[in-house]
Amino acid sequence: MSDVIPNEVELRFCDKSRSVKGKLAITRLPRLCDLLSETSGDVQVELNFAIDDRISNQKVRCVKGKLVAQLNLNCQRCMEPMLCSIAKEINLGLTENESELDEIPDFLEPFFAEQGLVSIVDLVEQEILLALPLIAKHELESCPAQQYVLTETKATEAEAKQNPFSVLKELRKDLK
Repeated sequence: MSDVIPNEVELRFCDKSRSVKGKLAITRLPRLCDLLSETSGDVQVELNFAIDDRISNQKVRCVKGKLVAQLNLNCQRCMEPMLCSIAKEINLGLTENESELDEIPDFLEPFFAEQGLVSIVDLVEQEILLALPLIAKHELESCPAQQYVLTETKATEAEAKQNPFSVLKELRKDLK
C-alpha cells in the first residue's frame, strides 16, 4: 500500500493483490475542474486490486475501493458556491481486450485498461463525475434564492388568484 497515487498501474497489480491509498489533488482531474466553482482540495482514494473468482471457471481482474471528496459546485438555483460531499464505492471488472468487456460478470462494472494499464486518474475522475448530482442545489431552507422558488402551496395560491374563470364562477353564484 502506498500514499502516493500513481498516474497509472499495470493490470498485474491485480495478480499481486496490491492496493493504492492516498490523496489525489482535484487539480489533476481536468474534466471535473470544469464543473467546480473552486478547485482546491483532494479526493481520498482507496483502491484494492485483486482477482475475483466468485464465478467458477472465470477469474476476473477487479478493483474495489472507495472515493471520498468535498467538492465546491455552483447551486443551480442561486448560482452561489455550495459544498457537495461525495462518497463513491467502486466495484470494477478490468480487461485489456474490448472483446472481453461483455464477459465481465454483472456484479462488476466493466472498465477498459488500454494496453494493460489502468489510469488511476481517469478511473477516479470518471467515478466522481458519475457520482455528482444531476442538478446541484442547496437545500431549499438554506438557499439564498428560496424566496424566488415557487413551492406547491405558493403555486396553488397563485393559481387561485390568477384563474381567469374565477369571474365566471362568481357570476354563476349570482345567478343561483
